[in-house]
Amino acid sequence: MKFTSNYLQLLAITMITTFAITSCSKEEIELTNESQSIDATFFMNQVPETNVISFNLPSNGRSQAGNATMLSFNTIEDFVKASELLENAIETHEDKFVAKYDYLTDDELDDMEESTQFDSRAPLRQFQQTRSFSNSLFTDFETKEALWLGKSDLDDRQDPSLDNLFEEEEMVLLNQDQEVMIEGKVFNFGRPLLNYEIIGNFEESILKVRNDQDVSNDPNIITTSKASSSCTSWRSRNDKIDFGSGNNRRVKRTVTLRSLPWFTKSKAKIESFKKRKNRWRRSRIRLGVGVQTRLTKNECGSNPTHSGYVSKSRKRRKTRKKILTDHPGAVLKAQNGVGVIGDYYYSGNTSSKALSW
Repeated sequence: MKFTSNYLQLLAITMITTFAITSCSKEEIELTNESQSIDATFFMNQVPETNVISFNLPSNGRSQAGNATMLSFNTIEDFVKASELLENAIETHEDKFVAKYDYLTDDELDDMEESTQFDSRAPLRQFQQTRSFSNSLFTDFETKEALWLGKSDLDDRQDPSLDNLFEEEEMVLLNQDQEVMIEGKVFNFGRPLLNYEIIGNFEESILKVRNDQDVSNDPNIITTSKASSSCTSWRSRNDKIDFGSGNNRRVKRTVTLRSLPWFTKSKAKIESFKKRKNRWRRSRIRLGVGVQTRLTKNECGSNPTHSGYVSKSRKRRKTRKKILTDHPGAVLKAQNGVGVIGDYYYSGNTSSKALSW
């Protein structure tokens, strides 16, 4: 086959241009990944010291012999600080990415995230790597979430966030059984009716809790009820709103109260999803959120002893949440329908949702 001089020149220019575009794209991805690592490392150095501890469990009941591996924190303040620093790390990480591509539309920003392999959860992964902690609740949640989003029908009943009341920056601090050691005590938050505080005989006590055995007379195990009547200290509710062309977009609104003696967290959260190529994915739109509370140390109906309101500015996010934290030294409760209320903004719409059951 005979090529003309002009054809060969054009072919050479095309090859050079293609190489330049490919190289630039590769370089951009490498720089993005390097930036993610640097940002995350900076925050990792500020997270309080943690250790990984394992207990050898005996064979008993429904459980076979094995181990319980979890993180250990010196104080409850260290645990709270770690989760707050990780939340801030994710927020800063997101801010930098959005600011860099602020000229793009929401859909283009989603595409850029995919093409540059931007990982909004990079700080959480780096935390796990630096602690050599591989069996976190976050890892389990993310696996289930990928399966859930991969289906064409986003079935609310299969939403993995229904399995626990923790945020991602807290999930990474707990193991897959929702256990953590704080101040030399093991806490289990993963059972449906009770929270457990284990103060001794750890191997057998952990196994008792995991097997849902009666521990009412066990001096090594302290329990706190999650039960709700008209008053609750441990409850979450969410719903969905579909919109867009062919209802291909969805927001999920969540309102939560989670109270322990050291701190109470009231949360409002909104998440954005978009259906694309017959599967769902988290998608960026402008989101805003606020949470207002009227909580009491006593039975509901009395005047609230803790109240407040906080909000977060509207930003282009896949998830936006605000948590109001009280440190009462006692379990706080919310009355059905009035104790915790979330305010939500998405795509020009505003709404509110009360924690009710």
